[in-house]
Formats: sequence, structure tokens, C-alpha cells
Amino acid sequence: MNAPNGTLRRLAGEVAAAWLKFAEVLGRINSFILLSVVFYVFLTPVALLYRAVAGRGRSGFFYKDSASMFKDAVQDQSPSSFEKTW
Repeated sequence: MNAPNGTLRRLAGEVAAAWLKFAEVLGRINSFILLSVVFYVFLTPVALLYRAVAGRGRSGFFYKDSASMFKDAVQDQSPSSFEKTW
């Protein structure tokens, strides 16, 4: 190959830039694929197994005498309780 040295360097730089751009796009795609695989292969079976073993279903998410997880907080509401909040 009898091309000038500058031409080969410029061509090599363009090839390297294109390769790095391709690697960046591939890296973004791979992260989504790997995270999806981990979620569906590992976390979903664990959650299903927990629900099968716990056996409580949705009723386990609520208090027995209430339709909600929220409780009224009964605290001292005097002005002195706001002086040192932390």
C-alpha cells in the first residue's frame, strides 16, 4: 500500500471513532438486556415464591381492622414539641 502516512492516520482515526460509537450504543443496549434478564429470571421467581409460601395474598398488606396501612399519629402537638424536631 503506497498511501501517504497522513491518509492512513486519518482513516484509522475515523475507524476508531466509528468503533467507539458502536461500542457505546452496544453498551447501552446490553445494560437494558442484562437488567431485564436479572429482573425476570431472578426477582420475579423470588417474588412468586414468597407469595406462595407466605399464603397471605393481599390481606397481608393491611392491618386486620383497617382497609389501609396508614395510622393516625397521636403525638403531643404543643408548641414545645416543635422546638427540637431532630
